[in-house]
Amino acid sequence: MVALLLAGFAALSVPAVAQGATPVVAQGAGRLLTAELANSGIDSLLALNGASAVDPYGLGNVTSDTPLDATALGLLHLQVSGVDLFGSSGIIQLGAVGQYAGANNDASSVAFSGTVSDASSLVGAGTVVTGSNVGTPGAGDSASIDVGTAQILGGTDLVDLQVGVGAVAASAAQTSGGTQSGAYTVSNLNVGVGGTVLGGTIGTLNTALAPVLAALSGLGVTVPNPLASGQLTVSLDDLLAAAGVANIGLLPPGTNLLAYLPLAVSTKLTTVVNTLLTDLNTAVSGLGLVDQLVVAPLLATAEGLITPILAALTTTLAAPLDAAVEALLQLDVNNQSSSGGAFTQNALTIGIGTAGSLARVRLANATVGPNAGIAGVTPTISGLTPTLGPESGGTSVVITGTNFTGATSVMFGATAATSFTVDSDTQITAVSPPHVPATVGVTVSNPAGTSNPGDFTFTPLISVTRVDPNVGPEGGGTAVTITGVCFTGATGVVFGGLPATAFTVVDDTTITVTTPPGTGLVDVTVHGSLGCGGDATLPNAFRYVRVALAMTGEEIAPMFGVAALFLVGGVLGLLLLRRPRRLDA
Repeated sequence: MVALLLAGFAALSVPAVAQGATPVVAQGAGRLLTAELANSGIDSLLALNGASAVDPYGLGNVTSDTPLDATALGLLHLQVSGVDLFGSSGIIQLGAVGQYAGANNDASSVAFSGTVSDASSLVGAGTVVTGSNVGTPGAGDSASIDVGTAQILGGTDLVDLQVGVGAVAASAAQTSGGTQSGAYTVSNLNVGVGGTVLGGTIGTLNTALAPVLAALSGLGVTVPNPLASGQLTVSLDDLLAAAGVANIGLLPPGTNLLAYLPLAVSTKLTTVVNTLLTDLNTAVSGLGLVDQLVVAPLLATAEGLITPILAALTTTLAAPLDAAVEALLQLDVNNQSSSGGAFTQNALTIGIGTAGSLARVRLANATVGPNAGIAGVTPTISGLTPTLGPESGGTSVVITGTNFTGATSVMFGATAATSFTVDSDTQITAVSPPHVPATVGVTVSNPAGTSNPGDFTFTPLISVTRVDPNVGPEGGGTAVTITGVCFTGATGVVFGGLPATAFTVVDDTTITVTTPPGTGLVDVTVHGSLGCGGDATLPNAFRYVRVALAMTGEEIAPMFGVAALFLVGGVLGLLLLRRPRRLDA
């Protein structure tokens, strides 16, 4: 028997150039077939290398479209237990397949391999992938597998499987921002199941059905028996129903489809037999009364024998079938792996022997990366505009420099930017995150490394805490000192909507102004810089009074009114005292 070297698969799935120490701008590889067998020399067959596209310096887009050549498989002569693994008489046969890869100068890449008709849906509508007819699979299939227990393991042929796959394909993609993803399809898959495990159960059922079928045939009534061959065919839908999912895309990565085969076979067999019994009852009902009296008891006897057989399928059929299938074949779908910055999507992995111990072949492989960004050079920062912003964040900062295409992150110190957009290879626009007041280094990273830092200062939010004095005449002209935080860069002060005069920023916490004319109790607003968050207002901060006295405070006006009242009263009193008296009084 041929032993499988599993460690070789990761290396085979990565483009040859990606195995070096220095990453390139972008690369991708589409390879339909990978396998590593002891002393097989499969790596030396250049025709199996697939399509490989590499853009090492970011100079231009590169594509490769290399269909798998049928003659390459014919040259392999690989065998498992003396049986050819590939070829017209081999275990695995392949149909029309393509292999495609693309590497772009924006550090993005794409790869595809598999059924040509699936290329447009997995890679893109504008992608043209060629293919050639390889092998002789079943009609309409892109791959087929025919293997039995006795053929591979010797002894009794416990199970014999004929797998037809209508389409198998995989794609992988990496964006210029470094995001890697994969997609795959395995469709129109059918599994024909034979062998002694299933054959024994079907034989028992046929024995119970034989008297009824023979009696009806003798009366000229033919009811087809779908179990006559001793085999059963299970579809992909049957397997997915057993798995409890609506479509194959919902299966977890690395799922072995054949793990659901025993349950799917038991369910399908139950359905087939119950349908046959329904057809037999219909046929008997259509007989004349005399013939019914002969055939009906035979059908009742058959149903009595069959019912317990179907009820016990989980024990009598599913369990031994599970053991026999697992020792022979596995079909793992949606296989994904990452190694050294390279991402690989594989659509279908065929394992022969328990856990693939005899052979393991991956069909439809697509690999992208590692992509390093333009020329594999780290970014550099030459400037930031603006260089400061409020601690609340939200400042739009334009970063200038080089090698920004493919940037994966922008950091303000140890905190990621709220968002960023790569405007061009020399400019990024980033939104500052919330941060305590401090000066931090802004850096840009891509797959090749991290830039030098550019300084950005997070400032406290502007605020007004005191206006002194807080009262003055309506005519204005009062010299006022305003106290607060982050006044540097302020452009003006407003008293109740009117701009102050003689405006001076003394320092970051002090502004002096002269009040404009006004009336009543008003708000005081400082027009601050964007770096400090804009404007700050202290509500009801200054009161205008009609007469300016030496006294200060909010009681000036009421006190002036009382004094005036006393003055008027005194004058009236004097006038009354000086009024002439009448002589007759």
